[in-house]
Amino acid sequence: MKDITSILVSPTDDFRRVLRIIDGSAVGFVLVVGPENRLLGTITDGDLRRAMIQNPSIDKTAADLMNKSPRVLMGGTNHADQQNFLLRNKITFAPVVDQAGSVVDVAVSSHLPGSTLDNVAVIVMAGGLGSRLGDLTRDKPKPLLEIDGEPILEKIVKRYRNDGLENFIFCVNYKADMIRDKFGTGDDLGVKIEYVEEKKRLGTGGALSLIDAAPYDQLFVTNADILCSTNYREMLEFHLDQNSCATMAVREHELEIPFGVVETEGFEIKSLSEKPTYKYFINAGYYVLDRSALDHVPGDKFFDLPSLFDVLRDQKIRTRVFPTSGDWIDIGRPEDLQRARTKTTNTERTK
Repeated sequence: MKDITSILVSPTDDFRRVLRIIDGSAVGFVLVVGPENRLLGTITDGDLRRAMIQNPSIDKTAADLMNKSPRVLMGGTNHADQQNFLLRNKITFAPVVDQAGSVVDVAVSSHLPGSTLDNVAVIVMAGGLGSRLGDLTRDKPKPLLEIDGEPILEKIVKRYRNDGLENFIFCVNYKADMIRDKFGTGDDLGVKIEYVEEKKRLGTGGALSLIDAAPYDQLFVTNADILCSTNYREMLEFHLDQNSCATMAVREHELEIPFGVVETEGFEIKSLSEKPTYKYFINAGYYVLDRSALDHVPGDKFFDLPSLFDVLRDQKIRTRVFPTSGDWIDIGRPEDLQRARTKTTNTERTK
């Protein structure tokens, strides 16, 4: 890396600062250093997500979160030897230190371990009616509604494309011809698009039974109304590292009760909480699936994708959640669309 200063943190930095730095970088990790940049440990995107699951309140510091014994390379190692070291140890990065243990560089893998993006497809569920949007979807499907002059679906494709994903399968139904006419084979966007048409509505997961997934090892699946700032490479790496058959992106959601909550046992008051706030993880609407997961999707039947996780768990097949943060909008209602348009406009004004 040319500039490592942006990914260096102090052992006393809090969880939120570490999260902001990792979210704002393209590498998915930070290095924890002391005086003279001496390496104390590393924190990865995965370390933060495990901490979010174990302790949603997150009152930890970088010193609490870090791996204190990371694999390191000595300064002077050439690029080829660095890549061989990463591949041999099945890791994606390693700090490079001098004789005093001070960080002088970071070696970053040129490839995802165990997979290539050529063997990954993005399946976009674009067949819904968009009925909650009322008259807005009477003459065009929801994926073609525009935000800042671009259809929602185009923005989704560009986000995945920018993270190195170029193979797309659009599952279409309502006003499918309009989507085909707009995107064609994907040449204008520098991607490859195939289409699977549902003859009847099959839910957010049923259309998977119509897909020929043989060319691909892993499959992203996303609803066509989700805009977010997730780094999809990081999500794929997490999925592979966890040896997961199906991984669901989740977000933390706060629910504030505007009254005093009384916990009882019979007629006895056990506790009183004044206007408490509860935190939950909610389904963010996009997933990574191993190709084998499609064997558990029923054919030609309405089937929502979250049900696949129930099926896999019942059969003791490994599933995982991928906690996310950053921007996220589910465009289901007119006010959601307006919020997305306003957010995009305000972002453009501040650039």
